[in-house]
Amino acid sequence: MKNLYLMILFVAASAMLSGQMTLTWSPAINVAGGTVYGTSWPRIALTANDIPVVSWGNKNTKKLYVSRLNGAAFTTPVKVTPGNSEGFVADWAGPDIGAWGDSVFCAYKSSPETPGYNYIVRSTDGGMTFSDSIRADNFAPDRSRFPAVDVLPGGNPVISFMRFDSTWSAPEYEVMQSMDGGQTFQQPVPASNAAPGEVCDCCPADIRIYGNTWLLPFRNNDVNIRDSWTAISNNSGNSFDTIARMDTSNWNIAMCPSQAADAAMKGDSLISVWTTAASGAYKVWLSAMDTSSLILAIHQPIDTSVNATQRKARMVARGDTMGLVWEDNRTNDYDIYLAWNIGSIRGLSGIPELAVETQAGMQQNPDVIFRNGVFHIVFHDMGTNQVVYRSATITSPAGNTGDDLFQNAQIIPNPASDRMTIRFGGKWNESIAIRIQDLQGRIMSGQFVNPVGGSSEIELDIAGLPSSVYVVELASGNDVLRRKLVKQ
Repeated sequence: MKNLYLMILFVAASAMLSGQMTLTWSPAINVAGGTVYGTSWPRIALTANDIPVVSWGNKNTKKLYVSRLNGAAFTTPVKVTPGNSEGFVADWAGPDIGAWGDSVFCAYKSSPETPGYNYIVRSTDGGMTFSDSIRADNFAPDRSRFPAVDVLPGGNPVISFMRFDSTWSAPEYEVMQSMDGGQTFQQPVPASNAAPGEVCDCCPADIRIYGNTWLLPFRNNDVNIRDSWTAISNNSGNSFDTIARMDTSNWNIAMCPSQAADAAMKGDSLISVWTTAASGAYKVWLSAMDTSSLILAIHQPIDTSVNATQRKARMVARGDTMGLVWEDNRTNDYDIYLAWNIGSIRGLSGIPELAVETQAGMQQNPDVIFRNGVFHIVFHDMGTNQVVYRSATITSPAGNTGDDLFQNAQIIPNPASDRMTIRFGGKWNESIAIRIQDLQGRIMSGQFVNPVGGSSEIELDIAGLPSSVYVVELASGNDVLRRKLVKQ
């Protein structure tokens, strides 16, 4: 009954918010590009104070770079491949980047691929300078490729990668974590073995961390049926005991499509996006399932309003907000589109929005991240030969984002133990949806409050919450308020 109640609250809050919020786009900013720096496979992370840091590579020189936003411009790119060494980079795969605070990690595969290894470089100043490379794998004569990285709270990196035997056969995905800030890595943990067949050997995967729940979305190959699956660990990467088939389209293709899958957690739902051409045309699909039952509740194309080829989808989910970006040729050239929502997984924002300011030329390889009401997007603009960054801020029609709403409401006391009070600066007469979420976006409690005759405060019982840090969210009409709560 509790899960049903929270789902009703989730959808009701979405009805109040999603139809009334809009996106305000920033001007496009060139990160870097040209013949010197290249433009291949851009990826983005956020450092302390939500400052974007971007990685990419030059597929001709095999050099890999990182740049950080500094005010209105990005810094001169830092080459992270040391000396004359080279990294594997292409238009369909390349380096990955992750961050926690000012700890930034870039993972890459060395070139040539035989006998190349997986490496990681670390920055402790938000991506301005980087350490020498550190070899992450150590299992010769086996081979590896496609490293991806996420970072645990506190700054320890986790790397996923594809592993082969010494003859480049029997591919599978494995995961390694570091306990000392990336200096050394523990033994790899198999992740994809419970799926039938083997992993699709030219489709890069990813690693996503949500507290104790770790996700590894990947494309599988079961006698040329190349659908998308997600390996799940519920014990912080010690084992991946659950395998979820997110894609039942039965795409039969004899060659590798080089199209990655992506996944995220939204509350108790596992969400995934992928590309399939099972129906004959390349389309981006979305699926969702409850992590307990593993029964697909959603399995549908992301946008059927146009006849377009769609590919290379990436997604982000944080709290109750979700965003998807992908390549789409509905205007003849490939452009980058964004679909987003607040609340219900089904309630994406109608017509997807263009993430580019001009339709001239083609754009490809998007990536997206979200925090504190802002989507941060990077992509390769083939028309200008640049890696380009844009942000999109969720705003109400009045133009605010909720930071100063509800007359500067306060949580008293904070830290709190058994009870807390939300105190307003004046009377509040409209119904309010209240949710308490943990830092992974899971809804811990929720309720509607209907003040009678106006009220200046709301008292909540929080005795049942474990001691931790939470986000208290209030929603009413166009207004949204988020405040941090420390539960003792």
